[in-house]
Parts: sequence; C-alpha cells; structure tokens
Amino acid sequence: MRHFLLLALAFAIAGSWVSVATAQPEDQLPGTILISDSAVGDTFDFQFNCNDDGSGTVSYSITGRAINAFEGGFGESGAIAFDSAGHLTGFDASFTITADDGRVFTGTKTLDTRPDAAIAAGACVTDPPGSCSAWTQGAPFTYEVTYAEGTERGTGVIFSLSASQEQCGGDTQGVFEEDFLATDVAPPLPTTLTLSPATAENQLGEPHTVTVTLTDQYGEAIRDFSVIFTLGGAASGTGSCVTDVLGQCSYTFAAPDFPGEVTITACSDAFGDGACEADSAVGAATKTYVFPVSTAGAASGDGRIGVVKIAFAAKSDGKLIGTCKVATSTVTAKCLDVTAYVQSGNSATFYGQATVNGVDTLYRIRVVDVSKSGAGDVFDFTTPSGFHVGGTLTNGNLKVQ
Repeated sequence: MRHFLLLALAFAIAGSWVSVATAQPEDQLPGTILISDSAVGDTFDFQFNCNDDGSGTVSYSITGRAINAFEGGFGESGAIAFDSAGHLTGFDASFTITADDGRVFTGTKTLDTRPDAAIAAGACVTDPPGSCSAWTQGAPFTYEVTYAEGTERGTGVIFSLSASQEQCGGDTQGVFEEDFLATDVAPPLPTTLTLSPATAENQLGEPHTVTVTLTDQYGEAIRDFSVIFTLGGAASGTGSCVTDVLGQCSYTFAAPDFPGEVTITACSDAFGDGACEADSAVGAATKTYVFPVSTAGAASGDGRIGVVKIAFAAKSDGKLIGTCKVATSTVTAKCLDVTAYVQSGNSATFYGQATVNGVDTLYRIRVVDVSKSGAGDVFDFTTPSGFHVGGTLTNGNLKVQ
C-alpha cells in the first residue's frame, strides 16, 4: 500500500513540473522505486566505518529490482556519511538501471543540500559485541541520468536504509529502498534566435524588414524579451525590438546608398540595457542590394547650391545615357555614364560610374523638380568614397520629364 501511495505522490509532483514547459522530453524515472533486499538474494555488500558517537561512513555495492514506473533490474554503488547529531550529511552514488524492455539508464545521485530540502535522520553504529549497523530514512537526493532520449535531472529520496552485520566485516543483512520523485525542470531560457528571411535580395531604395523568433530550450516562445540588431557590410546601424506572445518582433532598416551585402546580426538582451550578454542567443541573416530596374524618363539641369556648381543630364528610353559635373573649390566630380535610372512623378534617382578628382568611384544623384522656375528644386550627389553635396538650389533650374 505504501508503494502505491508513493507512486501516486511521485506522479502528482512530476505532473506539476511538466506543466511548466510541456515541450520538454518525456520524463522516464519519476515513479520508479529501487529495492535491494538481502533476504531475496540481492547483492547487499556494505563496509562500515562507524564511530562511538554515531558518526561515520558507509560504502556499499548493491543490486536489486526497479518497479512501478517500469520493471527491470539495477546496480548501484556509493557512500553515505553521518554526523554525531543523528543526521545524514553526505550521499554520492552511481547507478545503472536496465529495464526489462531493454532501455538502459546510467546516472549519479548526490545528497540534496538545497535550503528547501528535507533534513534526513540517520546513524552509523558499532555495538560493543562487535556488530555494525546503519540506518536512514527520508534522505533527499538529486540525480542526473542519461538514456537514449537525452539527459534527465530530478529529485528522489532514500525512503529507507537498514543494514547490519552481526560481526563487522561479515555478511550484511537489510533492505535499501530509493524512490525517484520528480524531474527538476530548468526555467525557460532564451536559447534559439532565428531571423526571417535568412537571405533576401532587394533593389536599392527599398527598406528591408527582418522578423526574429526567440524560443527557449523546450521550443516555447519567449515573450517580452529585448532583441538587439546590428548591421554590417554595406550598411551600418543598430536597432531593437521586444518580442510578443509568439516570441516574435521585427526590425526595419533603410537600404544602403549603393549595391552590396548587408549582414544583420541579432542577440537577446536579458537585462534590456542595450547590451548582449556572453551567453545570449544569437542569429544572423544577409541582405543583398542591387541596382533598381530602370524606368523611362529624363532629368537635366544646372545651377548652384551656395558656391557649389552643378550640371547634369540623364535619360532612360531603352538605353541609358548621362553626364554630370559637380565642382567645389577643391573637388571636381564627373559622371561617366548611367547604370540605372528610376523616375517617379517629379523625382528621379540615377546611378553610375564617376571620378572624384580623377579617382574612379560610383555615384548616386537624386533630383526633385519642385517648380518650373527652379525655386525649391533639390539636388543631391553622393559617392561611397564619402564625397557628398546636396540641398536646395540657390539659383538655376532642374527638370524631370
């Protein structure tokens, strides 16, 4: 009857743990009871090293049966220590359980000394006539066991130990029973971070959005967690977002000025302080930017932005042609061709090869034809080498047609 009550308790406790994270692997040992009984021929070897005050150590090697959760046999060896106040102070053991269905469980046990663990009574006794004995009951232990599906950690109890030798060093009689109660389910931690899409290609001018999914070691979503993004390669910048109930959030960044590959890395920020810890979950994606597909149109103009002189002409009508000249007091940039041309309404953007003070580079020109007179027209010239001129014309006129 006692075994059935213990089994019910074990399943109740185990079930309460499982509810924390239902995605964890199925538990194996909770509900299992190991019994070694010298009276039925089980191996029951003990070595006593007892003191007069009840303290001492016992080392042992036993075999027996595993019952209740599954049927099988087991072997175990270990050592137990007692103090003079009637307490068990140490327990370390290694064990192997071989189930009747062929499953094998190999693991270790140690005394559970956590503050909320029970305190076990026990003693190691040597009587004047020369006998030795040891006993304990209710001693809590933690275990770690490895089997085909993985590793399981949990708690158990030495339900009872009663071992004695009529003459110290002789045969040992007694019973040793251990019960596996419940698994210790680790708290959910952000362990896996993925970015979607992992790879993509966009045209220049198109912003890009990546969506992060953050999950724990059980595959469950981690919500309300900060994620930090860092751009590299053809773009630079940082950003962050906070995951929703699905463990997801998104980050959108602007396209770079010129073609190239952008790397997006992300990491979980446990403290929300804008910095990722050494053990953060990390993920990465890449984004390739290419020249946009050209549209029909034409743009031209000249004038000044302050002391900077500008003049340009570009056309897309099945083929691309264009030139430009931008001059400051120290820098002269010249457009050699047009590689891509995109026009929308009164705005045009085009790209190509250029020289800046005779050095080859790429360029991008953006123009906005605000008025027929040229008042308010906008011109912007930039290169990946860092030369940039832009602003509203102070005189002159730009045309987009």
